[in-house]
Amino acid sequence: MKKIFLLPVIFLMLNCKYLYSQTLKDSLAQLSKPELSEYYSQKAKNKKTAAFVLLGGGVIVGLIGATLGTSDIIYEISNNNSQNSNGGGGIFLFAIGTAAIVASIPLFISSLHNKRKANLILQNQPISFGNTQKDMLSLGLSIPLGK
Repeated sequence: MKKIFLLPVIFLMLNCKYLYSQTLKDSLAQLSKPELSEYYSQKAKNKKTAAFVLLGGGVIVGLIGATLGTSDIIYEISNNNSQNSNGGGGIFLFAIGTAAIVASIPLFISSLHNKRKANLILQNQPISFGNTQKDMLSLGLSIPLGK
């Protein structure tokens, strides 16, 4: 039984002369520091926009579902007849709205992380030690102090 699985693996290993990894043409390592900062800023902005769309859509759909659900409950109580209800559509819409609201939270968090990455800039700064001056890797942090 093991030979059935072992033979194809050996066959593939012997016939694979070259293995290639995926290379990206527009890799983040090739971007300059201002371009990298702009990339993370744009990524943060896009994620924040998507999070607000999910949050707003979730609130609207959730409110519609809650309204339909309460109207169904009131109708059933007043008529003592549950055959003319919409089949729980209000509860379904409320669940979808709640799921959209919950799905927006990771997007807000990811947007915040990307914004922080854009604000942290790694640079080579000249640092002098006595009579010598060397370029060393340093960390720059921009702190907004007001508008």
